[in-house]
Formats: sequence, C-alpha cells, structure tokens
Amino acid sequence: MVVDDEKVGMQAWMAVVEVTKAAMEQNDPPLVWGVDVATCVHQVGIGLPSVELSTVMVDQLLSAAANGAPTATMWLYIRHAMAAHMVPALHMLALLTKRCNSSLPTLCLGIPRLPNWS
Repeated sequence: MVVDDEKVGMQAWMAVVEVTKAAMEQNDPPLVWGVDVATCVHQVGIGLPSVELSTVMVDQLLSAAANGAPTATMWLYIRHAMAAHMVPALHMLALLTKRCNSSLPTLCLGIPRLPNWS
C-alpha cells in the first residue's frame, strides 16, 4: 500500500508541474494557478500547506533559471503560495536560501555574487 501512496503522490506532483508549466506559458495570474494547483493536490488527498509542494516549486524555479527561461512568473506563484498558506513560508524561504546560495545565485536572485573579501 505504501508503494501505491508513493505512486499517487508522484502523479500529483507531476500534475502540479504540468499545471505550473501551462500556467506560465499562458501567463495565468497567481490566483488562477493557485486554484488549479490546490485542485490537483486535493484530488489525491494531500493537504495544504504542503512541504512537498514547496520543494516542487523551488525545483521548478531553479530548472527554469538554469534553462534561461524567465522566472518572474514563478516568483509570483511562490509569493502567492506563501501568502495563501499553500506552503509553509519558512520552509520555502529555507529552501530558497539554501538552493540559491549554493547552486544558482546569479540566476536565481538576479544579482551578482559578491566577492569574498577575507
């Protein structure tokens, strides 16, 4: 039964990724995106706020940044997800801080990394 739960959960997160990609392509407002994502998540019985959703969103952001795609819309979706309590805000910020500092500081934050003066 655990395997089935994992499979259902994985399908839900793949659906969230597809909804997010489609919303970004159509330039959907964050509220529309949020309703679509909440629907996907609730259909499989996953509650909100969701730590897993924050991980999926950060992965989407960094993937878009690494591929040179615009990230402004994804930042709006992240902001909406935190404001609407779809994701735990502190967990999201922790993921962003850790991932952006270590992997893609200039792409993720849009500012150059400062030199180490020590």
